Parts: sequence; structure tokens; C-alpha cells
Amino acid sequence: MTMPRTAGRRARFTFPRGCPSASGGVAERLRRIAGALLAGAGRLWRIRSNRRATLDLLDLDDDRLADIGLTRADVHVALFDPRTPDPTGMLDASAAERRRAGRRR
Repeated sequence: MTMPRTAGRRARFTFPRGCPSASGGVAERLRRIAGALLAGAGRLWRIRSNRRATLDLLDLDDDRLADIGLTRADVHVALFDPRTPDPTGMLDASAAERRRAGRRR
């Protein structure tokens, strides 16, 4: 039995110069765009989740907030500060400052 003439050959495609190849140009750009979109969506989801958790802190009484090194004013400032969309960094800094101040006494 004889093999067809093209059995051992692979098709070769050549692209003219300046034309992005499917392996490096367009596919890579699409992969980067998709990655950036997913990263942005993940960042927005994390910010939304952190804001919800910060809102839950307002349900705690003042003694419990003091146990974690925060005041009700810290939570309000972190939630409504227009400079930062994610309040957790500001809350972490407030609690750390309060811990440092407590050690100095």
C-alpha cells in the first residue's frame, strides 16, 4: 500500500513582512488584553468585597473595635475618603499606628 504524497509533509504558511503572525502578534495582544481585563475585574471584586467587610465593622460595638485597634471614626474615615477606593489599607495603617502609640506608653 502506498502512502499519499502529502502524508510526510506539513503545510507551511508564510506571512508577508509587517503582517502580525497568528502565533505572536494578534494572539499575544488578545492574551494581554484578556489578562488585563481579568486583573481589573479581580481588583474591582476585591475592592467591593473589602468595602462590604469594612461596612460590617460598623455593626461591631466600640469595645470590639478597640480590641482590633480601631475606632468608629477610623472606619468612617476609611469608608468615605475619596482618595482611596479600598479602605482596608487605611484601616490597617490606623490600627498599626494605634499599636505603636500603645507601645510607647
